Amino acid sequence: MQPAHDATMSSEEEDERDWSDWGDDVDEDLTKSLFSSAILSSAKQAIEHDASEHGFDLRNFRAQVGQRNAGSSESGVIGPNLIT
Repeated sequence: MQPAHDATMSSEEEDERDWSDWGDDVDEDLTKSLFSSAILSSAKQAIEHDASEHGFDLRNFRAQVGQRNAGSSESGVIGPNLIT
């Protein structure tokens, strides 16, 4: 069942509910640090930031988890193409 149209809603409010253009001006490469509020321009820069500023290297962590889980069905927890 669809909600009834709200007759008091302005045309502008209805346009704001149209999400068809959502994300058009968003830089999809922006990535937040895992440990701070820092926003970096790419996932690679965020990984490097976390390694240098917070002492956590996601690539090393991924390699260690992969070694521990080698042979288990969970070895792909962090996909191979996600972190390069």
